[in-house]
Amino acid sequence: TFYLTGGILFNYFSGLLFNYIIHVMDNNKQIWWGIRNDGSVFQNNQIEKQLSDRLLTVINDREWEFAVIDNVGQVYFGIRRDNSIYPFDSLINNIEEIINNSSNVGHGNHTKETSLQLPFPRSLARVDFVGDLTGIGKDDAVNVMLKFNDMQGNYFEKPIELTYQGSSSMAYPKKNYAFDMFNDDGSDFVVKFGEWVGTNSYHFKANYIDFTHARNIVCARMAHQTNKSYPIGQQFPWEVPYNPDNATITDRYDTGARGVIDGFPVEIFINGVYQGLFTWNLKKHRDNYHMVKDNPNNIQFEMLGNSQFVYPVLWDKWEIRNPKGFDAAVEPANGVVKDNINRFFQWAATVHQNNFKAQAPDYLHVQSLIDFYVLAQAWYAYDVVTKNTQLCTWDGNIWAFLLYDLDTVFGLHAFGYSIGDPTLDLHLSGNRILSLLANTHQDEIKARYWEIRESILSPKNIEMLFSEFMNTVGIDGYNRDATKWTDIPSNRLTVGDKLGCYTSLPQVMDWYNKRI
Repeated sequence: TFYLTGGILFNYFSGLLFNYIIHVMDNNKQIWWGIRNDGSVFQNNQIEKQLSDRLLTVINDREWEFAVIDNVGQVYFGIRRDNSIYPFDSLINNIEEIINNSSNVGHGNHTKETSLQLPFPRSLARVDFVGDLTGIGKDDAVNVMLKFNDMQGNYFEKPIELTYQGSSSMAYPKKNYAFDMFNDDGSDFVVKFGEWVGTNSYHFKANYIDFTHARNIVCARMAHQTNKSYPIGQQFPWEVPYNPDNATITDRYDTGARGVIDGFPVEIFINGVYQGLFTWNLKKHRDNYHMVKDNPNNIQFEMLGNSQFVYPVLWDKWEIRNPKGFDAAVEPANGVVKDNINRFFQWAATVHQNNFKAQAPDYLHVQSLIDFYVLAQAWYAYDVVTKNTQLCTWDGNIWAFLLYDLDTVFGLHAFGYSIGDPTLDLHLSGNRILSLLANTHQDEIKARYWEIRESILSPKNIEMLFSEFMNTVGIDGYNRDATKWTDIPSNRLTVGDKLGCYTSLPQVMDWYNKRI
């Protein structure tokens, strides 16, 4: 791995990928030099003479038309003046060792590290599962090795515990995965990507219904942008007012918690066999919600489906994800957690519309609830009205609605096989709180919509976020996924009773421009 002056990251690869036996490619997927499968040589005429004074260097002299050498003069590959090609056997056989030995600080093989902080991946990363996956299920874990290569010079191998993940998505042929990473001694291997909170537990999302793979992550990033549009101290519902005597570091400094997911695209291989395009995602882990596992006032309460704001609470429609120690869809034992939930639900089920606006600040984080409503309406995110939403409190009294599972947006049907009417209004009858908000806070909702309409909700911002993600995947990545999975609902024609549609960035923008 080596760098171009100015900071552009380069990698070199061996193997029959992208129609090249071996090639040099930057982080924008621009190939600068390589040998094609037919033996012909490609060289980008813009390639720089000097890549780095510490790592590998490009030279041009009497012998070499083009060559890459290290700082002791060892040639790794090149084209001589007579057009002969430098032998590649040594490079191909020792490419991992060469990458590790020529890496700059912060790059290379990190397998021996017991925790890790990496830059956020900007290339299509590769993940390998190595081992026996026989018997894997949603509740049946297998133990295998995970190999991660961000294609930016960072690599590690770690043992993981791997399961399938999801609810309705379990019916799809391409499954989601949940996994926990460990060190050889059994301790947690915590990885922090970019500004994310560090954790050892993540998801690989198959995004089976959305061929772009982008909807869920783009909408989560827009929700994060919305939070960050407020001043410091008012961006997240867990933030506390400034107090010069506050000694708690996690109150005063950003932990990386977002309150929504984020992710980056990866290609997964099982024992060397390509499995398709996925996204490596943050999950609904308490750390990403700025919670601790043993605080009874830090409650993360998830809608499991048809989750109503009625009293007594329909416990089988909800899951207490935090504090730790509660079973999903089961009424909890008497105690502080149950009391906190009952207090809110008793009010939510009985408050009259005439009193809602005055009483809401004693029970709800109104600012984030308005943002939740505005974003859900803009995207037509109907799958968060009575399912998936994370209802959270940090003091046991004030509750916030946080978005999760945002793949059925921008018109995409729940099963991915059709694009819906962009003029439909979000149906709120199943969610009493959202209905009351819509009826009592019209002025505030309109003001907030127009405030972010020209920025976060602008077509330009949406196009930029989708393009950024989709360009990371690249056309080759999408083609490989389509070849592996030929029956993706949003990448097929309707034939007879078997519905299908074609989603894309133009489809997203066409739908959204008609909606606004």
